[in-house]
Amino acid sequence: LDLSQNQLDPINIILLTKSLTIQNTISNLSLSSCDLDDRCMQELAKGLRKYPTLTRLDISKNTLISDEGIVYLKDLLKFSNSITEINVLGCGFSKHSIAFIESGLRYNNSFLKSFFSECTSQTIFGVVDSFEQH
Repeated sequence: LDLSQNQLDPINIILLTKSLTIQNTISNLSLSSCDLDDRCMQELAKGLRKYPTLTRLDISKNTLISDEGIVYLKDLLKFSNSITEINVLGCGFSKHSIAFIESGLRYNNSFLKSFFSECTSQTIFGVVDSFEQH
């Protein structure tokens, strides 16, 4: 399901996650460039925790997500073993945020493939292999 470039607020995210529980066959959710913020991440994490078919989540190019929003992402990874790929390219996360995501990966039993764009030099599998300061 590609909802990229749609401006979404927390209410839209709540409605989206509720509708996903009815349609439980979606494996790929793209929310790239949707102006997601911390509150959106909170609702997204809460709504997707028990969505068993989601394997790919794209939240790339959402620059309004701060360290607070990353805590919710970590919680989502902690409770959802089905997510195997998450794209955060272009989010501009801090070193602190990356450490939070990394700690969330430890909870996820799947082999999670993450994209950290400008913060890393390569695709990451389960841990942050290299960090480049910009």
